[in-house]
Amino acid sequence: MTRGEIDMARTVFGDAIDYHRVLIKTKALPGRSHAYNGIIRINAREYQADYSLASQKNRATFIHELAHIWQEQKNVNVVGSAIDLFFQGGYSNKSSAYRYGDIRAIDRLSRLNIEQQATIVEHFYLARDNMKFVVFDVKREENCDFQKEGLRLLRPYFPQLRPSPECE
Repeated sequence: MTRGEIDMARTVFGDAIDYHRVLIKTKALPGRSHAYNGIIRINAREYQADYSLASQKNRATFIHELAHIWQEQKNVNVVGSAIDLFFQGGYSNKSSAYRYGDIRAIDRLSRLNIEQQATIVEHFYLARDNMKFVVFDVKREENCDFQKEGLRLLRPYFPQLRPSPECE
């Protein structure tokens, strides 16, 4: 990982990831990027030399994949969980594996599957940096409400996590 990528990742994950154990590779992959065995595998057409300088979409994807690295470093069987989701139909065109519903109704991050957890991390990152994402195209107050709920779920794992300045 580049210094810029590590700095960007630390704003979300703090020291919860051993960044020096993370590799980034590009491959001719069908569909989405993947992260397992300490390696983020990025689709060749989306690969960037430094994700801290990438587009909003690619930065968000990078944060999502780093969430899987964090899960794996915390001894979650990411590959086994992904296989289970696949056989449950979670990776179909509608991508139900990623949908988490109303964030206010979630009592603990650990109740969610690996993709829902990574998506909440990704959405928090986007909301905190005032970027638009699939779930929201919202006013500042709603963004702050989402950040508040995201912090409630994520701070037990990432205590240094902060909202955007306008939501503090």
